[in-house]
Amino acid sequence: MRTIKTRPIDRLDTDRAAMLSLPPVAPALGWVNRVRLGRDYYARLDSSDYSVDPAVIGRFVDVTADLSRVEVRHEGRLVARHDRVWARGMTIADPIHIAAAKVLREQFQRPRPNVGPD
Repeated sequence: MRTIKTRPIDRLDTDRAAMLSLPPVAPALGWVNRVRLGRDYYARLDSSDYSVDPAVIGRFVDVTADLSRVEVRHEGRLVARHDRVWARGMTIADPIHIAAAKVLREQFQRPRPNVGPD
């Protein structure tokens, strides 16, 4: 009370009158980034890596995060969803992504028949 020379409750109406109205559209919250997914099929956020479906390797993905969740989308389709981890330097992997990467590696290493003109 010494610095404002009045009780805070007496200033409440003055403060409310000076406030701006809320915007018509809610502001975007959280973190948004667009990256090209590397061969390791992980998207980095705050020094932690989150696995993504390896089927979209080499394509642009949209990474969004809020306080509790990290989501990755490719052309609007959800390709990864993880609980956000606040520890630094962590690797968060979905077992489904790991299994899909294994299948893709095996397919790549399998020799392809050489089809040529007869």
